[in-house]
Amino acid sequence: MEYTIIDNSRPDRQHLISDPELWDKFDYYMKCLKDKGIYIVMDSVTGLSARDFQPADNVIGGDFYFHHRPWAYYDPYLKELGKKYMKDLLTHVNKYTGKAIIDEPAVAMMMIINEQSAFFDWGASRKNKDRYTPDHYKKLLSALFSKCLKNKYGSTVLLAKAWGNALSENESLENGDIIAEDPMQKSPAKHRDYIAFLKDLQTDYYREMKAELEKLGLKVPLAGTNIIYDIAELDTHSVMDYTSQNEYFDHAKFANAKMTVMMQNQPLVKVNPLSGKDMIEPGIAAVKLSSMPVTSTESDAMWPHEWRCAYLPSLASSSALQDWDAIMQFAYMGWYTWDDAEKTTKILSPTTEFNDPAIFGTFPAAALIYHRRDVAASKNKVEILYNEEERLEFSEGTGLRTARFPFNYLPYVSRVETTLSTKPEKSSSFVLAASKPEAANSMEYSLKNTVSDKINLARSLDKQMKDAGLIAGDRGLQDGRIVSDTGEITRDWKNGQLIINSARTQGISGFLGKGENKLNDAVIKSSNLFVTVILSSLDGKDLKESGKVLLTTVGRAENDKDRVSYIDTIKEPCGTWNEKMTVERSREGRILTEKIDSEIKLNAKSVKMTALKGDMSAAAPAIVFNAVDGMVTVKTGSIPSVWYLLEIER
Repeated sequence: MEYTIIDNSRPDRQHLISDPELWDKFDYYMKCLKDKGIYIVMDSVTGLSARDFQPADNVIGGDFYFHHRPWAYYDPYLKELGKKYMKDLLTHVNKYTGKAIIDEPAVAMMMIINEQSAFFDWGASRKNKDRYTPDHYKKLLSALFSKCLKNKYGSTVLLAKAWGNALSENESLENGDIIAEDPMQKSPAKHRDYIAFLKDLQTDYYREMKAELEKLGLKVPLAGTNIIYDIAELDTHSVMDYTSQNEYFDHAKFANAKMTVMMQNQPLVKVNPLSGKDMIEPGIAAVKLSSMPVTSTESDAMWPHEWRCAYLPSLASSSALQDWDAIMQFAYMGWYTWDDAEKTTKILSPTTEFNDPAIFGTFPAAALIYHRRDVAASKNKVEILYNEEERLEFSEGTGLRTARFPFNYLPYVSRVETTLSTKPEKSSSFVLAASKPEAANSMEYSLKNTVSDKINLARSLDKQMKDAGLIAGDRGLQDGRIVSDTGEITRDWKNGQLIINSARTQGISGFLGKGENKLNDAVIKSSNLFVTVILSSLDGKDLKESGKVLLTTVGRAENDKDRVSYIDTIKEPCGTWNEKMTVERSREGRILTEKIDSEIKLNAKSVKMTALKGDMSAAAPAIVFNAVDGMVTVKTGSIPSVWYLLEIER
């Protein structure tokens, strides 16, 4: 949004657009969303996530103020710019609704800043870090750190004694120049002090900005940011209203002005969740606090990943199992305009989904799984307790984005929530804690081995939950599979299948093989190598009784003019796929969608099948399939589509 409503005609980037025509488009778009019943999330209401600062803005190091810089958390000038932007934007009155944005009931949630943390500087992690971090910010942070330490220790002598050899001869509290960095291995004491300092810094920032928004009339839940690295940082979000974590599967990498796209291209359904490799669910699960809602404002398995049609069924079913509060797809339009969308015949970019059949084709079925809770919430709640010592933990090894134990297991089996306390809640079925808690079912574990021994820890937890009667013997970990405690979701990484088997939604995504795949109320078969086939009841009845069903059949989709190459080819009994993919993007081309030849057997007298267009109108005359020996076999190959309406006579 910062790109579209900041006035780029001015020498600075501190004023919103003045062109009435541009405001009219913005207002009308907001009004149309509202008319369609679409709620709005205002991300980065400070406008400090990607501001394209110019020399006239007088921002020190403005040339290097790109995404993920921490400076806004402690620089007074940047704070004031953020407050000005909030006031200018949120007090703007929409000409079509007559309401200021701060008073608009269609605005459901807000977030202070996008993917930025006081704990981590992506710019400083680059090779020439001194070039990317001006001395101004280093000195400012050191002065704040020194002030914090002076309040605690009083003198440099006492500080040096506490830190051991972590203090250099040139540093002193009196001069306010204690270096603000984290030498964890050299001095655990300095590590704890530094993390405690960052916690206070970020917490104070959230409180300050929240108070500013409340002055403007804030009425909706507010979050801090949507990328959370570790437990210490998670603790700072307890002063907010909800937590959020942006997560991607196999995020695209770019070269040559983004005309070259590179990906690992491993099928999601072939990943063993216990390994934790590149999965989406662990990072979201890790920031779910028991006292607060959780969301992900960005998630995706991007084009050109060839197996991405499994992503939305996977995330939707896990999100329903976990009973998460809001999951958002990034993105519908990406960085393009409506004019671009109307002209294009190809998939424009990895984060532009409106015309990607492999993603948008699965959207209706995924929405029913999640919003209607066709996949039930877990029967159990496993609670993680973090004590005071662990709440000063910040390291890549035990981070909340590493899919460490227990987040390599629980998101697929039972609900998992975190409590920043040493006392468990009464509603918990099982408790994980560093020291044995007062709970009937519990397991001791240490953060130190949650990465290195995560597979064995997951197996141990699985056994203990089964021994406690929380998980049936045929659920949880099986041979090459993991089954939810409800029995409705199976992840079979050996055969490369995601199986959803609930009362109102049943389907398979992955390598279906040559044989029949039996579900509770349907048998699915396909000649395609990789496919997503899902049956969704549309009349609220269980599938076995439903008279109106949406059949989704989605495979692979690509642009015909792009040049694709691979480094590795993997061959397994379930199928062959290519890994380490590079796509040279063409400026021309059109979308090719794989035709799905599938057969679905249903217990019925007859089925009338209507292939659907993108607007859900009929694409061709209906075909009627009649029963043979009490079973109807529906075949999709003769009229290719991603969606079919099945009208069933029982």
